Amino acid sequence: MKVVIFDPNLSNIGHYKYFNRHIIKLLDSKNIEIYMADYSEYFQKWYSSLKLENASLKIVNVSKYAPPRKRIEGQIKNPVKSIYIYEKEKKWYKEISQKINLIRPDIVILTSQGSPALYKVFNCDAPIVMITHTIKELLDDTWKTKNGILRLKLKKHVKMAQKFLNKLANLIVLEKKTSDFLNDNGLKSWWFPYMLFSLNKDDVNENEDKKKDFVISTVGVIYKGKNIEFVLDSLKKRNENNFKYRIAGLPTGEYGQYIRKKTMEFPNNMVEYRFEYLSDEDYVEEIKKSDFIVIPYSENREDQASGVFFDALKYNKPVITPNIDPFKSYIDAYKIGLMFEKENNALFLETVDKAKKLGSEYFSESITKFKEDFSYKNWNNKFVNFIKSVISSNGEK
Repeated sequence: MKVVIFDPNLSNIGHYKYFNRHIIKLLDSKNIEIYMADYSEYFQKWYSSLKLENASLKIVNVSKYAPPRKRIEGQIKNPVKSIYIYEKEKKWYKEISQKINLIRPDIVILTSQGSPALYKVFNCDAPIVMITHTIKELLDDTWKTKNGILRLKLKKHVKMAQKFLNKLANLIVLEKKTSDFLNDNGLKSWWFPYMLFSLNKDDVNENEDKKKDFVISTVGVIYKGKNIEFVLDSLKKRNENNFKYRIAGLPTGEYGQYIRKKTMEFPNNMVEYRFEYLSDEDYVEEIKKSDFIVIPYSENREDQASGVFFDALKYNKPVITPNIDPFKSYIDAYKIGLMFEKENNALFLETVDKAKKLGSEYFSESITKFKEDFSYKNWNNKFVNFIKSVISSNGEK
């Protein structure tokens, strides 16, 4: 069975390296040939030493460059450049789909949702399944957008996404609640977890240095939606010894600069920061330094999976999150952390106090159970059987 993996939004920062590796590991079964469609040789750099136990992996460079991209808000500010970028992207996606066809795969997996250009021209002879990290662009809620020009642009984007959706053999989402919602509304979908655990000894903190301070941290690339300013505003009302809030990650855009400035409002050492790109080792180090990982996402990130959430649990760190999904569903079911009422500063501080009182060890057994249920051991066969069923059902048409 030949499987091509293609990420339409590949970048050298963010979750891409880890999420695409996650898909490869899920496909690691006998008689599977995995072809990773690469461009700018990102995967060649990341995965050249990756060894699979059962499947074969070939990294195929389908383009020497990545096309320029611009967010919808930026397209409105510069419509002429927007048209130029759109045409460049169309040509790029069309060429890549043609190169993928030359591999003659049995199935193509798009590991993130695309852009209007992809929706317009991407076409393969094999069945296509797409993994979407958010369903917002698949649902027409553009009436919520106040800017009239932006609303029209978004509406066109939604229509193109929905049209492309009808061409797919299946849609994969990363939260069960999202899949249930789509299926109830007549949209065929399947779900699997955003990340899984290998249950290696490396996943455990052994001989961790005892800390004098109670440390909560937010880690990863800093961009709008992470809602770090909410934590900083909450902590203005706190003055306590033996307590630290660490922010570690690369600040991006205007929001990143805003967070840089906001941390300067704290004259004492209660807020520590490390504003830089974190290597894999640095990222793990920052998680291990913490007692709890804070994921204070705002409501506009509701129902979107979080890699940091799983990474924290991988290293046995309980989480502190707002009471929104997907966090709420997991914490209600497994008791792997604490929640606060979203955007409520006082209740956030109460939750931090409760976390300090309980300590991270209190959650150890619950985290172990969660990791066992969400392990590759439990999910490999489910994922491979799903892919086989898609190929089989499309072969019958």
